[in-house]
Amino acid sequence: MKLLNSALTLAALLAATTTLANTATLEQTGNDNQGTIDQTGAGHTATLIQRYVNAVGSIVQADTGHVAYVEQGNESTVTVEQSGSSQIANVYHDSDNHQTSVVQSGAENRLELRQADDDGSGGYHTAVISQTGYQNAYQIEQVWAVASLTASSDGDLNTVQVLQNGIGVSGTISQVGNENAVSLDQNFSGTATLTQVGDRNQMDVRQGGLESPNAVLTQSGNDNQMTANVQHKFNELYFDQIGDRNTLDAVVSGRSSSLRGFSQGDDNGVDAIVSGDINVATIEQTGSSNTAYLRAQGHGLDSSIIQTGNGNQASLTHGSYDSGYGSSAAIVQVGDGHVANVVQRD
Repeated sequence: MKLLNSALTLAALLAATTTLANTATLEQTGNDNQGTIDQTGAGHTATLIQRYVNAVGSIVQADTGHVAYVEQGNESTVTVEQSGSSQIANVYHDSDNHQTSVVQSGAENRLELRQADDDGSGGYHTAVISQTGYQNAYQIEQVWAVASLTASSDGDLNTVQVLQNGIGVSGTISQVGNENAVSLDQNFSGTATLTQVGDRNQMDVRQGGLESPNAVLTQSGNDNQMTANVQHKFNELYFDQIGDRNTLDAVVSGRSSSLRGFSQGDDNGVDAIVSGDINVATIEQTGSSNTAYLRAQGHGLDSSIIQTGNGNQASLTHGSYDSGYGSSAAIVQVGDGHVANVVQRD
């Protein structure tokens, strides 16, 4: 009986070892590279390293252990798909024409991605990332010109950090449900579209450098909080917060820029600074405990605060650093607690 038990134990260990096995490494250098690693079931690790010229890539893993590491070369393309359980994916590109597509699904999701031309010789990075469920987190850096990112996280502990450092960059990020937080830095010039739906939402956006940064920020439901700092000229910042603890802290600076947006329902609070000439700021709050503080500096300003219903309180300050174009300021309050203060200096 002891022998039989020992034999069964050994068989079980061997079976477990076999089950957990998967490991693959593929390395290529020079010319018309392609490569595919396909793994299904159990301990997975895959590494794909390709070098210069037409590198393509692709790592597909299925359920359980996952880790994938990809490194590439110019004219790159990568696809990493992982599924249920302990996913991690690291992708790094150097040289021109990067593209990435990573799909992760349920459990410990994480991703790090770097797309860069360290010598500043190129650009055209593209990344499309999707994560679904549980510990989601990704950290993305795109360096040099014309980078674009489209990313989404659905459910659980979502956290996103993105740095886009180049001209003509764009980021579209969506988080749906649970502990959401997103931080986006765009240097030089860029456009950002950020959406959070439900749970502990938090957004932090910084845009600066060259002209025409543009940000559209939307939060719907639960503990919303936005922080935005948009700099240079011809900037546009649009915000929309719907329901629950909404707050916005915004700084928009630069000539011919605009700040516009809505807070609808629950504890709305907006604190904004707009500086530079010929700027427009419009803040609308509908329902619940509204407060809005707007300070605008420059000349040729057009600023307004509109509050409809419930706790309303508004303060609008205009100041010019020298004489110049005329400015206009208005506060409109309809229904409930109204308090208004306007200070205007030309």
